[in-house]
Amino acid sequence: MIKRLVSSIVALPILLYVLIHGGMVLKISSFIVIGIALYEYYLSTKILNLFTFIGGIVTTMYLYLFGFEYFELFLTLMMFLFLLTGLFTETMKIDKIGLFQISIFYIIVPIYLLNGISSSDFPVMVWLVFIIAWGSDTFAYFTGRLIGKHKLAPTISPKKTIEGSVGGIIGATLSSMIFYYYFDLRELSSLTVFAGFIIITTVISQLGDLVASKIKRIFNIKDFGKIMPGHGGILDRFDSVLIIIPLVYIFIKFI
Repeated sequence: MIKRLVSSIVALPILLYVLIHGGMVLKISSFIVIGIALYEYYLSTKILNLFTFIGGIVTTMYLYLFGFEYFELFLTLMMFLFLLTGLFTETMKIDKIGLFQISIFYIIVPIYLLNGISSSDFPVMVWLVFIIAWGSDTFAYFTGRLIGKHKLAPTISPKKTIEGSVGGIIGATLSSMIFYYYFDLRELSSLTVFAGFIIITTVISQLGDLVASKIKRIFNIKDFGKIMPGHGGILDRFDSVLIIIPLVYIFIKFI
């Protein structure tokens, strides 16, 4: 707990600085986060090599330079190149290519979309991503520690409880309501629609946490990294964030 608190005290001002300034600061920061997260993921899933890491960085650079224009064509050509590489080296096998593809849609695209939220008509919604994810995580942790008795997913994450999950949903929803009124988001949506979206998104964020736990269990690791003592790696801290970003992006753009 002490390590977690110290890491949070150090990391929180950095996050606040990035979110307040947005723009180029957010772009550079999100690019760095993607690079670290890719390294952690490739190392943890045992596919870290020159081809995968360069492929991940090139894919990220394409998005930052050109957005989603012809992105599907770019990915098709990259996968074909990887398959050709597999003909001449044992470094790139089909299973490794599949794990690489997951990294694109699990890590690169979601974090890149933070910039899309920041440049939208409601840039303040970038804050909501972290309020939901970390609000749910924090309230779930303390609720589970205090009154948690019934296991939520014992085979995936033995310490998580149903009581903690409910506490996380309530905590994240209340925090988001305060956010809604403070920034007066009535132009974005009604309170009822917003509240419904928060509840659904919080549930999905907890599933995102379980997805990360499942990946770690499959590859027999405790944490994705060690960059944040008490928390683990970037992926350990962003596991819920990754799945929330696209949902907030869709909410702003289409709902």
